Order: sequence, then C-alpha cells, then structure tokens
Amino acid sequence: MSNINGTMRQPDVFGKNHSLDGTRFGQNANVQYSIPEPTWEAVKDAPNSENFLALVRYYVNDHYSNQLDRILELQRYYYGDNNIHHWQGELRNKNQSDNRIANPWATYITNLRIGHQFGNPIKYGFDSNDDNADEDEGEELLNTVAQFNRQINEPYHNRLMAINMFTTGRAYELMFIKEGTNEVHLTTIDPNSCFVVWSTDVEPTELFAVRYYKIQIAGQINFQVEVYTDNKVYYYDAGQDITGDLTLTKVEETYFNQVPITEFDNNPERMGVYERVLDKIDEYDQSESGMANNQEDFNNAQLLISGIISNQGGKAEPMLDDNGNQVYLDSINGGYTDQAKDKLGNNNTPIMEKQVLDTHSNVMYLKPYQFHDASGNTQTVPTTASYLTKNLNVTDWDKHRTDIANEIMQFTNTPNVTDANFAGNSSGVAMAYKLFGMDQEMEVTDSLFARGIHRRLRLLINYLGMQPGSGVKEDENANDVTITFTPNNPKNNQAIVNVMQSLASQGVVSTQTLQEMAYPVTGVPQSQEQERMDQQKADQAKNNPMAGINNKLFEQNMGNQKPPKFDPDKDGQSGGESN
Repeated sequence: MSNINGTMRQPDVFGKNHSLDGTRFGQNANVQYSIPEPTWEAVKDAPNSENFLALVRYYVNDHYSNQLDRILELQRYYYGDNNIHHWQGELRNKNQSDNRIANPWATYITNLRIGHQFGNPIKYGFDSNDDNADEDEGEELLNTVAQFNRQINEPYHNRLMAINMFTTGRAYELMFIKEGTNEVHLTTIDPNSCFVVWSTDVEPTELFAVRYYKIQIAGQINFQVEVYTDNKVYYYDAGQDITGDLTLTKVEETYFNQVPITEFDNNPERMGVYERVLDKIDEYDQSESGMANNQEDFNNAQLLISGIISNQGGKAEPMLDDNGNQVYLDSINGGYTDQAKDKLGNNNTPIMEKQVLDTHSNVMYLKPYQFHDASGNTQTVPTTASYLTKNLNVTDWDKHRTDIANEIMQFTNTPNVTDANFAGNSSGVAMAYKLFGMDQEMEVTDSLFARGIHRRLRLLINYLGMQPGSGVKEDENANDVTITFTPNNPKNNQAIVNVMQSLASQGVVSTQTLQEMAYPVTGVPQSQEQERMDQQKADQAKNNPMAGINNKLFEQNMGNQKPPKFDPDKDGQSGGESN
C-alpha cells in the first residue's frame, strides 16, 4: 500500500475489523487448501467426530483470519470504496482540505472485461471422440443442456460468476435440487463466505466445500456453517463465535455424486484482474485528491499583510470597560472613570474610540509603517497585502495523472477507449493489436471457465442420469459438449460484407460458411438462416410453380453442357479437349 499515514481499518459483513499494517495482503491470503484424500475419506462420514469437526474448524478459522481480508478489500474496490476512504490519522492539518476521492478503476476494468468476454452468449456443440457414439445422443444431451440453461438464465448467471471471478480471482456456484421438486437449480456463492478443499493428487479433485455466513436478528448474532461433500450436506450452528464449537443441526442428501459447489478460477494464480495494480489505483486516488485539496485551499488561502491596518473610516463609538460601563475622562484629575460627572458635578468628557475593522471583510484600510532610524530620520515601509498560495504546476500534475492511468490500463491489458487512436475507423488489424493483451488473458480465462462449465454439466448429468425418462444417460461424457466463447469486439460490418462478397465471387467457400460469417452482421445463426432460405424457396415454388421448374431445368442444362472442342486450325480460338 502506497503512502498510507496511520492505520486503515475496514469493517466487513461479519462485523469483524481488519487491520492493515503497511503490507497489502499476508502470505496466506490466497492459498488453495488441499489435504491427502485418504485423510478426508477417513472422517467424511462421521460429521460429529472430533477429527471431522477439528478439520472444518481449522479451515474456517484460517479462511476467516487470513483470506477474508483480501477478498473483502478487492470487492470494496469494485464497489468504488477504495482504501483512501478508510485512511485514518492526521493526514492533513485540520485547517486544510481533506478530500478523499476514490476513482472506480476496478469497476471500469472489470465491467469492460465482462462485456468483452461474456457480451455474447456461450455456444454449445457436441463432438464425441467415441466412434460408436450416436448423433441422436448428442442432440438429446444438447437439448437438455439448452433447456437447463434457459431455466437458470445461464447468460446472466455467467456474468455474475464473471464479476466474482474477475474481482477476487475466484467464483463459486452451488447446484441444488429445488425443495419439493426434481428441478435442478444453480446459484452463485459469494467468495467471501465460501472455499473448497482439494486433494493433493497430481490432478486435484474437490474433496469438500464450506460455506459460512452470519445471521443477525434483533441484534443477536449467530454464525452458520455448511459442509458439502460428494453425497451429503452437513449444517452446523457455530453460535456467536465463528471459530468456536460446531453443533450439527441437519443432514441432507445431494444426489450429484460429487461436491455440488464448483470453483471457477480467473487464472492459475487465482488473482483478480486489477489486483496487481491496487497500488497504482491508490496513487491515482491520492493524486486526484491532492489536486482537489490544493484547489480548495487556494480558495481559502491565508492573507499576508505587511504594514499597519488603519482604522480609517471606522465609526467612533464610546469606550467601554470590562464591565460594559462607558469610560470618561475625569475633568479634575485627568484619569479614567466610569462616572459621567466629577466631584463638583461637572460633566466628564466621554472617551471615544474608532471601531476596529474586521480583518475578514472584503475591504481593509492600510497605512504605511513609519519609524525613526538611528540618525533620527523618518523611514517609511510600503504596505503590501497578498495571499499565501502554492504555485501549482498543472501541466506536470496532469502528465503524472495520465501516466498513472496509462500504466493501470497497460498492466491490466485494458484498452484505453478514450485514446484518440482508438477510433471507430481503425482497421481490423489495428483493433486486433489494441485488444491483443486482453485476448491473451481471455484465452486462459476461457479455458478455466470452460473447465468449470464441464464440471457443472457433469453434476447435471450425474443427477439426470438417475431420473427415469430424462433422456440423459448416466455414462454421458460432459467433455463431449464443446464450449465456444465469442469475444464481443467492436464490429466493422462493412468489412465483413466485403470479405463475404470477395469469397463468394471466388467460389472458394460454401454457402454454410458464408452464412456463419454473416452472423455478426445479421444476428441470425447459420442453421436458422438456412431454414429461412429453404422456406423462402418453398414459398416461391408454391406461388410460382414455373420458377421452380425453370430453375431446375437451368441447373440441369448447366450440368450437361460440354465445353467446345479445340481446333488448332482456328487462330485465336481455343477450347477444352472433348471427353
């Protein structure tokens, strides 16, 4: 954390205060939990045993103590609640401005990444490596997946997952059976209240997952802990201390044959998209706040006066003593008195004074200061009045601010859409280079997200495979479902149409390929476009039968027509050889 004066403390949703001592996060803030599978198998079916409870308490306590700080801070930045809002201590003089301006860089970076990567719906296909696989099985599975995706509003669910994944580096979803039905549902789980424990194998598998949260009713706080295994869900009451004893309150079946919570990682390091530039974001916030403070302090600048403030123009008023009585000059002894008459009954002279001018008023009367030097000569010092201000180098400040912004976007591979060179008339190659860095990171994220979706589908198949009449077999391979991500890049429709026309005129691609290329322009999938064309031809043949016959005869004639023979005796004429 850059240039923090004092200690920053942040409250979280659990009511816990976290302290930052100058380092951003601890060494154990992003550790992936893992234990040997035999260790877990020995205790997983004994939810009330001391070994089971000790294992759960250990991981809950570690996540709450070491990992929660990082997750909450990253989430705060996404919501625009940057650390500059939480810095405490005497950062500035109490008479100076103290603006705390948080810039939503994290929101901008995350939302731009989500729009680019998940702006277009994910496409699902089928490609089995099994030579004996029936195409109908693939269609049945895809129909089931499509129906499930419609039921859970899959595009919106994926965007919620992407927010958590890009923000904290990880995202969690829970598959469950809606109570009283056989319907499979899916919901996101907040990363600040969930974690997965993996096996230590070369290819790790999920052993169990934990979700813990706080319930507060009428001021009473109670913590709940849920442990998800491959066949059971154990519900515990932790009382008012999340790290204390656990009391088993309920056990439920899961019916998925695997842990129903799936973890999605943003990258192998499980880091958020803006996590590496948090210091830069803090620096940008400080720069913006510093300039705002300087501008505000300029309006409230100190007035420096060199000379004597004159009372000229002030209205003469009677002098009063400490008790509020008017002061007079005694006509007998010449001293000050509060009596209006002397001993002889004569009137004393009232002492008058001129009102002192308010130094905060818009008008002041100044007079030169005069003094006698060593030679007895009178010296006069001219009077001056000016404000004490800093000389603000706005050009340097603006360059520094721009440099920070460019570095934030560079180090997060975020295209600067405000750049004058980032124009709508840029060529496709130029645009590709501007998005090159983001696209490289997207390739990694796509692979990891696809892995999570395949596990989602595996859980779905495991459950539906046990349901009679579902049309899905238990031995279906979820990996046979292909997952295609389509980047939501800026489109140049005219360039796409030009390329299509060129390819069509050369006859080097099929109609199906051209229809697929036209999808970004028309928004109509290839299969629907072909159906529309077939229907259009059928309607034309129905309305004008001769058109269909003429088209058929024309095609036959074109197919039966032979090229002319080659006659060497005719100069300037040539033809193909006859068959």
